[in-house]
Amino acid sequence: MADDIVKLLEHADVLLLQAGLAPETTRQAILIEARDILITVEQQQAGAGAYRMAHISALEESPALCRKWLERAGAANALPARETIETAPPFAPLRKQKWFKALLAELD
Repeated sequence: MADDIVKLLEHADVLLLQAGLAPETTRQAILIEARDILITVEQQQAGAGAYRMAHISALEESPALCRKWLERAGAANALPARETIETAPPFAPLRKQKWFKALLAELD
């Protein structure tokens, strides 16, 4: 992966951490900034930012969009280990969904 993409992903990771700690009044602005960075990453390397975009979609309570981003990450072999996905707090509301369980099963 190119250095510029790695730096963008690291920046997005920091923003996602900040969003998790931010009050609701500023959280959305942080997520928008992270999304903009990840769209740039996706334009440069399809799938590279998809897992993080799934995080944003889950945080915004958009399960259908979250699913599409997770599937895109999977197609690009850009998903982390199953345990990481299973324990990621943004995905907690999705863990009982059939599609989410199926996605995890594919990682075994």
